[in-house]
Amino acid sequence: MKHITCLMLATMLFSFATVVRAENVDMSKTTCGDLLDMKSDDMGAVLIWLHGYFGGLAKDPMIDLSGFPEFGRALGTYCAEHKKQTLFTAIKTLAN
Repeated sequence: MKHITCLMLATMLFSFATVVRAENVDMSKTTCGDLLDMKSDDMGAVLIWLHGYFGGLAKDPMIDLSGFPEFGRALGTYCAEHKKQTLFTAIKTLAN
């Protein structure tokens, strides 16, 4: 199971590297609608990036891979109802 988790993480990180080379994205302006329109690989990369960004702000170096599906569902549900909100605002709202 650990090998599968590592492989999934590596795949998502590789996908993120591909996205970064393709274009520069201002994550502070990325909306919920933008997230919902992404391919699943890109969406996974963005979720990993967001986790690292907000984890860094909180000075929390831990990553809870088992919590990602729940976080993804919660963010997806919220974003479906608030497509024009930025992802930063959505995550801050969900964290409260």
